[in-house]
Amino acid sequence: MAQMTFYEKIYYVCKRIPKGKVATYGQIAVIIGKPGTPRQVGGALHRSPEAMCLPAHRVVNRDGILTGAAAFTFEKEQESRLRAEGVEVLHNKVDLKKYRWNPSRQELEEIAEMIRRSERCNEFSNTL
Repeated sequence: MAQMTFYEKIYYVCKRIPKGKVATYGQIAVIIGKPGTPRQVGGALHRSPEAMCLPAHRVVNRDGILTGAAAFTFEKEQESRLRAEGVEVLHNKVDLKKYRWNPSRQELEEIAEMIRRSERCNEFSNTL
């Protein structure tokens, strides 16, 4: 396993957000160990290859506002996808108290372990 890039870490976490829940850009940044980089998280999701089929519609800004319109095919696509998963959207905003993904300690440990493993593999390959 090669070391995960910054983008790959973001994609890995994004894929774990369950249907009917949302995460914030800042929340993803913290989970991957890069607090203070929510804009970079947004940029990574915007640049993700379409073939990855990421559930990027489940990522909103820190206030629950849908901000990913430029990344989707049509203007209300993010809202439409969230509604299809049972997430209420009112005035282009999601209630984070109700719909924020709160990963369990086990989920967070699994994510952290996957990132650590990728870094250890990279360290080992650099010593060869």
